[in-house]
Amino acid sequence: MAAFDTLAAADALENAGVETKHAKAVAAQLGVAAAAGEPIGKPDLEAALAALEARMTNKLYAVAAALAGPMVALKFFP
Repeated sequence: MAAFDTLAAADALENAGVETKHAKAVAAQLGVAAAAGEPIGKPDLEAALAALEARMTNKLYAVAAALAGPMVALKFFP
């Protein structure tokens, strides 16, 4: 993994209109975050999305099953 260039980040923020002291502080914190651990990649996001989709599908089926009983009861026992 390439090192995060805090000076370049601060310069880019300053060029975008951020005050110098704020740009340096943000760039420094981005450097800390970049050095903290493994970056999240596309496979990680795809796995998280798949897990979320499975959970939502299961909840949908649970709601459908919970509503099916009363609907059948109302059809046969008005």
